[in-house]
Amino acid sequence: MFEDDIGFHFIDLDHVTLLNPEHAEMPIYVPSLRSTLSIGHFVVVSNDNGKSIVGKIIGRSKDPDYQQHSINVCCYLPLFSAETIEHINNPALIPRRICSTQCLEVVELVNICKGARVNISSIANIAFMFLEFEVNNHLYCIQGMMNAFVI
Repeated sequence: MFEDDIGFHFIDLDHVTLLNPEHAEMPIYVPSLRSTLSIGHFVVVSNDNGKSIVGKIIGRSKDPDYQQHSINVCCYLPLFSAETIEHINNPALIPRRICSTQCLEVVELVNICKGARVNISSIANIAFMFLEFEVNNHLYCIQGMMNAFVI
């Protein structure tokens, strides 16, 4: 586990954890949203420094000390951010920016294949995720939508 410039403690995840989250777990109650979220939901997580990341809930924390109040998320960072480059295996293969008028000013994210254990109270909001081809081919207009991201 290591702390990044963004201020989150990242954990290396194996592919089994990424591809097979524990969907049988009970939903997680998030007081700030006044709702329950299931495994697989995307959330915006903020830390004490005011920085935030998008994470996909992959399960409750396995550590007995943190199990009640913490969850594990698979982290997604802004694709064209300087902090993200160190987490990408081959930065030379970064794709071009989306130029569609349906998603101007929308943040493009990349899965960095790392996880983070976050406190449930640090979940700020739900994230709405769209695939690039959905926006371009089906003309989903997400410009101006809060917490909308493209992966």
